[in-house]
Amino acid sequence: MRECVPLSTRRWPLKRDSSTLSDSRRDPFDFLIPPVLESAVPSDAELFEAWSGGDRRAGGALFQRHFEAVRRFFANKVHDPLEIEELIQRTFTACVEGRDRFEGRASFRSYLLGIARFQCFKHWEARAKLDRHDPVDDHPIAEMSDRPSSVLARSANERMLLEALRHIPLREQTVVELHYWQDLSGREIGEVLGLPENTIRSTLRRAKHKLHKQLCRMQQVLGVPETTEDDLGAWARALRGRLDADIPAGESRPPGPSLPQEK
Repeated sequence: MRECVPLSTRRWPLKRDSSTLSDSRRDPFDFLIPPVLESAVPSDAELFEAWSGGDRRAGGALFQRHFEAVRRFFANKVHDPLEIEELIQRTFTACVEGRDRFEGRASFRSYLLGIARFQCFKHWEARAKLDRHDPVDDHPIAEMSDRPSSVLARSANERMLLEALRHIPLREQTVVELHYWQDLSGREIGEVLGLPENTIRSTLRRAKHKLHKQLCRMQQVLGVPETTEDDLGAWARALRGRLDADIPAGESRPPGPSLPQEK
């Protein structure tokens, strides 16, 4: 049985010596087992420090913690569930390969979602028929694909909101979803997009206005009462809660992505 070391003592082993274990005794999936601790749940920074020192289980615990956030990021931007799985895997793989570039000035979650955003760009750049000098960020997803959202709407309001989000430029869709579905502040959204907080705040106001106008257009076509911007926020937050819970009864959440073997 492994010795249990309190986190408060900051004596996590930063280098795991498995040279004495034979291949038959070494568990290839041990990195998915969170480190055993006597004290409170470790912070992202503490897990990242241990992972950077060679503790793959700390990396697995860190990724399990943020898996749903990354899945939620892609949910309304990509239609095919298999493509979403691939993008999640690419995001975490890129995080593993580039972890030395994480300086800790932003939160780990912002850093990870920034990688997810880059992977989303690459996905649409490879599929959208745009001029190579035409930024993907300036175009709505509905303009680049006629396929619907991968999120299953449970009401007409949810269906309209999901579709309206895909009819505003991808940059603004991303800002709105980070605000409502990831609960990020203006500063944190700025860390994801690499933009100043003031720019993010003005972008968010503009995005909400465009989203509201798009919803009103849809409602006029359907002949239903127009919504208010307050309604929009309530629908978005309610949908976020269901995105995390939308797994069939009896099924468990994915254990997290598989991490590539470290060299």
